[in-house]
Amino acid sequence: MIGRLLLILTLLVCLPIPAATAEPDPTSEPAADLGEEVAEVSRTWAKAKANAAQIENYEALVILTERHGGRIKGSEYIRCVYNRDPFALYYQWTEPGLYEGLQASHDPVRDGADHFMALETGVRSLIGLRRWHVDSRIIKALYPHHFSLTKYHIGFLLEHVDWIHRNAIAKGKIKVRIDRPEGEDLSKSPIPGHRLTFFTIDLSEDPDDGLLYSRCVLGVDEQTSLPLFIETYDFEDRLQLSYKILSLTPNTNLDVSVFTLKKR
Repeated sequence: MIGRLLLILTLLVCLPIPAATAEPDPTSEPAADLGEEVAEVSRTWAKAKANAAQIENYEALVILTERHGGRIKGSEYIRCVYNRDPFALYYQWTEPGLYEGLQASHDPVRDGADHFMALETGVRSLIGLRRWHVDSRIIKALYPHHFSLTKYHIGFLLEHVDWIHRNAIAKGKIKVRIDRPEGEDLSKSPIPGHRLTFFTIDLSEDPDDGLLYSRCVLGVDEQTSLPLFIETYDFEDRLQLSYKILSLTPNTNLDVSVFTLKKR
């Protein structure tokens, strides 16, 4: 069970943290020869970050699918709760996805900046409530490329993709195709009820360029400019990650007790 819990927590934090590197000027405009499509991505992303900055808290249902060890095991359905100030996170894995019943929470005041709480609430519930360090030697030994649960929220997601985008522009390693599906039947949208604009972004095919993916697909909600659909592809052009926000309710009357895990 300990191995299972560590695997779950490790697999959750899917978004790679870029290695330290010189940041391109975030205010610079794309070079003219990169095209209007690249400029439109830059404008859309700036609007997304501005809109996200207005979100004080949210509750979301996310479907997360990842490739690990060369294969995709399945999808996770995760209820996510976020609070900006004071910063706190809560996750609950639900049916019909993997790891149903697991819960995790991060509250820096309670846990410290680099710890989180986890609660296995499956049928047998053999693990119970436990505090973990994000740099646990056990986790690093089993999964040396894991990333911190404390960064698994929309704010980090936006900053991460923005980092990739700006560095790709700085390196001149970006091509963009834009697709705006027509029609009014939003029930057929990948995110039902939302009209998305799709940006297919081709990056470098050379991993040494440091852009982490060969390409990604962003589905941006036309009303909020927030990315509700993300796919990234590795350098063999295999799906690496799929991230779908099925529902997002911002600025609610949040019950902060959700961040306190309690064994039943």
